Amino acid sequence: MFELRNVSKTFHKRGVFGQTLSETHAVQDISLNLEKGKTIGVIGESGSGKSTLARIALRMIDADAGQVLFDGQDISALRGKALKPFRQQVQPVFQDSAGALDPRLTIEQTLIEPLVLRGSIDASEFRDRITASMTSVDLPHDYLERRPMELSGGQRQRIGIARALLMEPRVLVLDEPVSALDVSVQAQILNLLLDLQEQKGLSFIFVGHDLSVAEFFCDDILVMYLGEAKEFEDSRILFQDPKSDYAKQLIASMPRVL
Repeated sequence: MFELRNVSKTFHKRGVFGQTLSETHAVQDISLNLEKGKTIGVIGESGSGKSTLARIALRMIDADAGQVLFDGQDISALRGKALKPFRQQVQPVFQDSAGALDPRLTIEQTLIEPLVLRGSIDASEFRDRITASMTSVDLPHDYLERRPMELSGGQRQRIGIARALLMEPRVLVLDEPVSALDVSVQAQILNLLLDLQEQKGLSFIFVGHDLSVAEFFCDDILVMYLGEAKEFEDSRILFQDPKSDYAKQLIASMPRVL
């Protein structure tokens, strides 16, 4: 359904006269194939290139090489209005829930935006759809009159998920969605996402650095280091029998309950 094929991205640091001072190979020849109702985890330490890969998947930035395919169509070169169907179907949920929400808008105004952008929904339906979205993420309807800073981090993340769901996507790209939350709240958000996945048949690309979260949440895991794929394996197999030295070191460093 959703495929990244041999994508690469290099960032160039340039001097005042445009000369290249240094290069960072953020993503190097990475491929993955996401099936309906499944979750692929992209795991690695800071600077491994996992967030760059997520931005390529979302078409927030362009890859230097390779293809992004959705339903078999190469959307790598699409621009403007031609990207609208893809952007509706593939939605992001970001790590910084406060920064992802406009502090000037009420929650209701925030949730109206995706409905307006879709352009195919009558305004008379907005309230019912917004109310249903709040119910789907287990938030009371009276929160609609609040602003983001009146909510906790976990509540704001639920609003981010509700906003994404109003586009009726098939894929969510989750970029460190629980790393800024307390452990108990992390579990609530992860279980919410799993429930929504089962109910709606969603597929997830989950970006993170917490291996215990990835082990619990993901079907397959891509392990990245300095832009390279070190291992791409079924989650259960990876944690039982990692092949690469880097994956072995990561898993060995995981805290375990004795």
